[in-house]
Amino acid sequence: ILRANLPKRYLPHRVGEFDDMLAKLLWVPTLKKLPRFDGVLSDAAWTGAAELKAFMEADTLIDSKHKTDGKIMRVGDKLVVGVTCRQAGPIYVNTPKHVKTGTNIWRESGIEFFFGDVEKEGVKTTYAQYIVNALGAFRGFRNSADNREGVTCAVKLDRDAGYYTIEAAFPLKTARYDYTKSKVLSFNALRNVYLRNSYQSEVGIGWHPVFYSAGYYHSRGFVFMK
Repeated sequence: ILRANLPKRYLPHRVGEFDDMLAKLLWVPTLKKLPRFDGVLSDAAWTGAAELKAFMEADTLIDSKHKTDGKIMRVGDKLVVGVTCRQAGPIYVNTPKHVKTGTNIWRESGIEFFFGDVEKEGVKTTYAQYIVNALGAFRGFRNSADNREGVTCAVKLDRDAGYYTIEAAFPLKTARYDYTKSKVLSFNALRNVYLRNSYQSEVGIGWHPVFYSAGYYHSRGFVFMK
């Protein structure tokens, strides 16, 4: 549809940006070995993982000065993600990883990971939501509400260099949900940029275009399990 309706004169790089927005259908490989959870994505276990790239600001859908890129794979019954977040300005985060987090994790630098059912006519979709902050604290919401079982999180935070890397594995099956047999899942990773202690983030940055909230079904793309 996009190509068929291009005007005679157009800017190729702008069309390329639309291509990135539309191409949010990702094949996720199933690999045999979990990575070493240390917040570094250079070990061999990440070889062959699919790339998470072309993140864009929520609502505006433009590129951000806060650069984000990552990887995703499946190992056994776990969805494994690694995301590096470069931040222009201070990285505000407060909750340490050993604390069972409360509501403050919503107001810290980190990422919200969403995955769940594909929408079917007449059937309400369900999804798991895990928030991981830049110190490695995490909390589950929705279908994964307060789940602590089967989750592994590690973060490397370098404030001087202005970045943090989240490395995490989330269970595809818990007592409240089972996505192990799903060949395709809705998915998004929404990064929240906090430069200070505030009730509002500087900006939200999503792998899939986010319209108001990544909790909405149309704000999540599709990942296909190989």
